[in-house]
Amino acid sequence: MLPYHLIFLLSFISIFNQIKFSKNIKSFFYLIIIFLLSIFVGLRHEVGGDWINYQLSYSYITKQNFYEFITSPLNYNEFGYKLIILLSNTLSNKYFFHISNYISALIFVFFFINFLKHFTYKSLIFFFSIPYLIIVVSMGYTRQSIAVGFLLLGLLYINKDKDIKFIFIILLGSMFHKTILFGLSFLIIKHLNFKKYNIYLILLLIFFILVPLYTSTFIELASNFLSEKKIQTSGAKIRLFINLLIAIVYFYIRKDWNNNFYNKRIMDYSMFLMVIFFFFTFFLEGPIISGFDRISVYLFPFNLIVISNFMTRVKSNNQKLFFSFIIILFSYLFFLIWSYYGSYSHFWFPYQNLLLL
Repeated sequence: MLPYHLIFLLSFISIFNQIKFSKNIKSFFYLIIIFLLSIFVGLRHEVGGDWINYQLSYSYITKQNFYEFITSPLNYNEFGYKLIILLSNTLSNKYFFHISNYISALIFVFFFINFLKHFTYKSLIFFFSIPYLIIVVSMGYTRQSIAVGFLLLGLLYINKDKDIKFIFIILLGSMFHKTILFGLSFLIIKHLNFKKYNIYLILLLIFFILVPLYTSTFIELASNFLSEKKIQTSGAKIRLFINLLIAIVYFYIRKDWNNNFYNKRIMDYSMFLMVIFFFFTFFLEGPIISGFDRISVYLFPFNLIVISNFMTRVKSNNQKLFFSFIIILFSYLFFLIWSYYGSYSHFWFPYQNLLLL
């Protein structure tokens, strides 16, 4: 567990660092962080819940030439990730999987760090992201982590009213994981009128857009999970509960929310979904909850926005210190509990890196 603790420690030191750096020095540090974090995530060896599944699912691509790859119907779905596999295999037949993981990690990490640069309390929200977004998602859901990276970029565009660029980024991300198309609902919410009975039309429109997109996903989840004797959803419920806590904080500070910080309508929609997903855990079990958990990955960036906005509202330095420690303690305890009691956390231990083998 030492490598994971080291990331927490470095992030902790960064939170309370009082040294002021020039813009050039900061840019240099961002590049160092991107480089080191992408190595940590991308060059991992036999680490992560989907490691074996990914090797088995995509090894057939290594036997194809470029023409066979382009013409095979098997490669049309989520074409982008499979193209990374193909290109990685041309570089090294032996290490193609590590190379593809590194490219995937580099995409995610670059967009993630770029996203953080646009908000205050960067080190604190980075620390909050370590247990779930960095360790679980980027090291466990490789294809979806790339999609999350594209979403992070898209969220910056949609907040600047660059809707065409947002749509393009989402469609590009869907070449790696089609569930990112969920992000298009943010654009619908942003522009539709909520007056009178239009709310019902909006909900109906979103329903008919999302159901066809996610039917195959839920069927896939069901086929995977229902084959097990007992479906493990305790981790998903905990993560959905954390989202609920963030949503409560948002609704507490919502009255004075400034649209310049982030679009209030999109924030309302995201937080509302967090609340709904959590309360579904009281009535539903199994693959449906796991499906909500996977969709909630795309809501995680809004947790970071809420934390950043909340901390800017705290005026007293003592209060800032108190809430910082609360967030730090909460995040680190989440990691420890997941490490020791998570149903699938053993796939992350021990941490191994290709450079150290």
